[in-house]
Amino acid sequence: MSISRKHRLGEILVSAGLINAEQLQQALAVQKRSRRRLGEVLVSMQVVSEQDIVEALSAQLGIPTVDLDDVNPEPEALALVPVDIARRHHILPLAKTQERIVLAMSNPLDVVALDYVRARTGCMVEAQVASRSEILRRITQYYMPPEEPAAHAEPSGTIELDRVRVEELDESMDHEALTRVSEQGPVMETVNAVIRHAVQARATDIHVEPCKDVVRVRVRVDGVLREVRTIPRALQLAVISRIKIMADMDITEKRRPQDGRIAAEFDGGQLDLRVATLPTLYGEAVNLRILDRAGRMIQLDELGYSAEIEQKFRRVIAKSNGIVLITGPTGSGKTTTLYALLSAMADETRKIVTVEDPIEYELSGVTQSQINPKAGISFAGQLRAILRHDPDVILVGEVRDQETADIAMRAALTGHLVFSTLHTNDAPSALTRLVDVGVERYIIGACVLAVAAQRLVRRVCPRCAEPYQPSEEVLYWTGLRETADAGQEFVRGAGCHFCAHSGYRGRVAVCEFIEVTEAIRAGLISGDRRGSLHRFKAAGMRPLREDGIDKVLAGVTTPDELQQARRRSPRCPRGRARFPPPDCRRSRQERSAVGGSNH
Repeated sequence: MSISRKHRLGEILVSAGLINAEQLQQALAVQKRSRRRLGEVLVSMQVVSEQDIVEALSAQLGIPTVDLDDVNPEPEALALVPVDIARRHHILPLAKTQERIVLAMSNPLDVVALDYVRARTGCMVEAQVASRSEILRRITQYYMPPEEPAAHAEPSGTIELDRVRVEELDESMDHEALTRVSEQGPVMETVNAVIRHAVQARATDIHVEPCKDVVRVRVRVDGVLREVRTIPRALQLAVISRIKIMADMDITEKRRPQDGRIAAEFDGGQLDLRVATLPTLYGEAVNLRILDRAGRMIQLDELGYSAEIEQKFRRVIAKSNGIVLITGPTGSGKTTTLYALLSAMADETRKIVTVEDPIEYELSGVTQSQINPKAGISFAGQLRAILRHDPDVILVGEVRDQETADIAMRAALTGHLVFSTLHTNDAPSALTRLVDVGVERYIIGACVLAVAAQRLVRRVCPRCAEPYQPSEEVLYWTGLRETADAGQEFVRGAGCHFCAHSGYRGRVAVCEFIEVTEAIRAGLISGDRRGSLHRFKAAGMRPLREDGIDKVLAGVTTPDELQQARRRSPRCPRGRARFPPPDCRRSRQERSAVGGSNH
């Protein structure tokens, strides 16, 4: 196989408009110091994506790309290349004929890998370009497939008990004994396999939950939990002790909740796992929150906002001072939205500083700091220190108390643009919440530029989308019966390998956005709540439900998912859901027709 360079990779990226000359020079300087490949440096700088590098390499070398989602490697080809070689050189055998072997490669110029495969197989090598992360993910999938429970089979993922001396496992074991048992091969393999499977499935959380007879392991993917394996109760103590050792926790303390962190590398990517234990009836439960620090940062135009809301976001981030609040329950994408906003603002003319708990993603060009309650560093204390560093833009991870709110507001009044989050059910409630924590109304009116409330709904899988007709009850409760045109076609995912047969792949934000106008400020300062909803709507606010309906009609999500979002959504004090139907007052005949009730 002969490969020649026609143009330099950097020149191709510049000519394609993916990077500019200054970014290329910065990357070349880093490459010279670190001896890493130019593509890896540019991806780590977050100026291009891995797919950009794949396409540029293809253009540079004149060889095709390959979408590994559309290929099933031949077992005969996989058997010819050991897994350690595949991982080390980021190659994946795809197919073999009598004289030729096809390889997916992240670096088709890797002469060592090419020579090894030629010598081992006696075949000519045909290279195809794929990203390193995709290759490593498929190596995990095809060389060591994750064990998943079949609907008709016994739960998998268990360990052979005779491989571990279970008779040693006892609640009274000392630190040394627990460490010895938890470092046995099968226990370590199980913990690693659980984490590897969760990362491969794009999970955000891993739940290890002791039950009466087994230990259940579930992962949360696209906001929905699903069980992936079970572990025998006899190995519960060993597995949980292993996780606690990795997280630098006290493995002999089982009566109190503990928090820890695991920094690890899986499939070539850097992961940060936040670990929390909770004593329960059947032993300690463990939650692992997965933070992919090496993941590509989502941009503002990729969050799925309507063109109108995205325009409003861009309008407020162009301001020089004031405060912007993102609200919603835990897991509604508030942090991702804030990072996307900062990413859209980051340039050499602005100094951006954050105080977070914890730092979830590393942002290029942004100074990031983290609170440390054990050391006495709170949001308020860290925010005071940040104000002495001449920032233009400040991100405060969360407004939790009056002190933090007061300092954030003062920063907004003194020429800083501030971003933060609140836990409220909708956008109007955020202004009331600030009053409740003790901020003066006139200060809120003077500082707050905008409030956005959001939820996440799952996207229809693009590879298995098909038309369908939802039930009358779902159409009623989502408000689609009154909104959709006659003959409206709805779509859902039939289920395929790409979406793990769920019908959904990824999530999109449903949002309501308030720009604080003079009318809203006047009503807020006067304390007059009469007509407040009218003022919000006059300012252009569209409720969450209406934005969700737009996404259903556009085929982005399904009526059933919007219905599930309504059920998952926190309820208002009067008990009404945040996604109510347009009119809850139905006749007895209507309720009977759709099989529903009054509520």
